[in-house]
Amino acid sequence: FGKQHCHSVAKLHLPITAVFCLQTNKSQIPQNNKMDQKSRKESEKQFIKEFIQLYRECPEVWKVKSDGYKDRNKRDQAYLKLVNKMKEFDPCADKNTVSTKLNSLRSTYRRELKKVRDSMRSGIGSDEVYVPSLWYYNDLDFLQEQENQAPGVTTLEDYREENQEEEVFSEVCNNNLLFNTYNNLLFNT
Repeated sequence: FGKQHCHSVAKLHLPITAVFCLQTNKSQIPQNNKMDQKSRKESEKQFIKEFIQLYRECPEVWKVKSDGYKDRNKRDQAYLKLVNKMKEFDPCADKNTVSTKLNSLRSTYRRELKKVRDSMRSGIGSDEVYVPSLWYYNDLDFLQEQENQAPGVTTLEDYREENQEEEVFSEVCNNNLLFNTYNNLLFNT
């Protein structure tokens, strides 16, 4: 049961019992009906809630200003707790798996938080403030303080968005310039 094989099996999103069934007898894999899918989704949601709760209890991993964050041994111990929890869902999980999952959860949370903040800044009434659709948004709300950036500090995502807006603006300006030049040539001759 090699690590590469295990990760390819884990990407199938099968229940852990099914992963072990693959090792022995493929006919033991549960049938893929709506009830199985629903219970699998519910168990996955429950796992993510528990994983986030454990993450919250490990500030050495997420709270940059904590003493534990600066202590590599404490941070590694916290990651080990998270890896052990992740192994309940993915038996082949390692620190990289956990790190990838945390980055995914945080990125999604950050996107929703940005939508909330943007809707609050736009000057609309409090009735029209964006309500996050992310089901675990409130579970990750402890990260909000970490997402408050110092003025002038931008994320790669912010940088890309700003540059994309500038590129669109430049393209519009160039198109207007071409249009005006064409009109001047057409009507002034």
